[in-house]
Amino acid sequence: MKYLILLFVLGLFMVGCTTGQIIEKKEYLPSTEALKKDNRKLALNHFPAKEEAHFIPLLEKVYLQLIDDVDVITKDSKDTTEFTMLLRESRKIERNEKLSISNEIDQLFFIKTDEGYYPANHEIFWMHLLLGLTFAKKNQIASARVEAKRISELFARVDMSGKPFYDNAGIRILSAMLWAACGEQENAIVDLRRAEAMGGFIGANQYENKPINWNIVFKGTGFAPDSDSSSFSDKISGFKAIQFKSEIPEKKLPVVQITKSKMVFSSQPWHKENLIRNETFKETIQKSKYMSRMFKSELEYQSLNLITSVATGVVLATGITVGVAIVGGGIYLAAQSGATGASEGLAQIIGIGFIAGTEIYNAGIRFYDSTQTKIQSERKEFQDVSRFYRYVRFIPDFFILETDPSQTTRVKPFFEIENQFGRVHLSFEP
Repeated sequence: MKYLILLFVLGLFMVGCTTGQIIEKKEYLPSTEALKKDNRKLALNHFPAKEEAHFIPLLEKVYLQLIDDVDVITKDSKDTTEFTMLLRESRKIERNEKLSISNEIDQLFFIKTDEGYYPANHEIFWMHLLLGLTFAKKNQIASARVEAKRISELFARVDMSGKPFYDNAGIRILSAMLWAACGEQENAIVDLRRAEAMGGFIGANQYENKPINWNIVFKGTGFAPDSDSSSFSDKISGFKAIQFKSEIPEKKLPVVQITKSKMVFSSQPWHKENLIRNETFKETIQKSKYMSRMFKSELEYQSLNLITSVATGVVLATGITVGVAIVGGGIYLAAQSGATGASEGLAQIIGIGFIAGTEIYNAGIRFYDSTQTKIQSERKEFQDVSRFYRYVRFIPDFFILETDPSQTTRVKPFFEIENQFGRVHLSFEP
């Protein structure tokens, strides 16, 4: 009975360690593979069915809906469930608990969602950008302007020393693109001048006298986390072992450049900054019910190893005990019965006890060997801290801005808008 109970507990423990409501990295693979083949509808259909009301999957699905080449988002379409929930989440985030942490560099500022996730600064920006683009795609320009304004408010937020919490040239260009889509020339130029001051743009002042006529390519399915370090100390420490790698083949990687007619910038620095930020307040994350799984991989392995050994020990002891009990009990009964042919009977009793005890004992050995083989083969996966690393996926690896459309190969856009200020044309390439 003890053996069965321990096996049941072991089964529950193993299931508990390998399942749950947190989406694992491998569960994104079908969706990612579909997107690599530029099948955006299939990417949506294969999206993991977990965390449906959480910030991360909502943001990921709203992006996939925005770029869907079968026009999930149109001027006449109703808001999707995910868009409605994300819009509601964006308003709740503004009212949620704010966490401020000081370090030797500056004052760091964090917002926590209801499920306990701390969005990165670029993820908050990305949320407002996608909401704004979706509104603009549906020709709800007033609502798109609200999201553009919220992005500007993010840029205006400063720490105790007056340093902006989050600002970089790439995000300024995307913000200018949203303002341009809203027909807000003056605000777009403000962002472009700021991007130029940071070395990420050329010729901001020219748009005072001519309209914006931009093509922007969203290139790639997004940087993915990986854990290459073989150092146990790196793995158990959490974020130090994680690196973000592009899924784009090296020969197809766009050249990062800044010219008068073309700007290419990568989202990889956004993810790197997120890792640094998370390392700063790792203890806070470890206490959170969300994103904490990455710190438990080796502990899971050790616990599985221990409970397997305990269960095996019980099985082996049970085999010996059963064998002894059969022999001892049989001899006792034979002695009490006073039956004839006692020597033959005793021989049979000993034989039965030996067979029963040996079979259970051998079953214990087989159980231990097979379980250890499985655990050892999966140890690398248990130790892969990127397995449970939660962050917003599908953010393009690169943004390629063409300011001279005559030199651009036309690709079917997922977003195109024209107004008195110019034209913005957005397309996706895996």
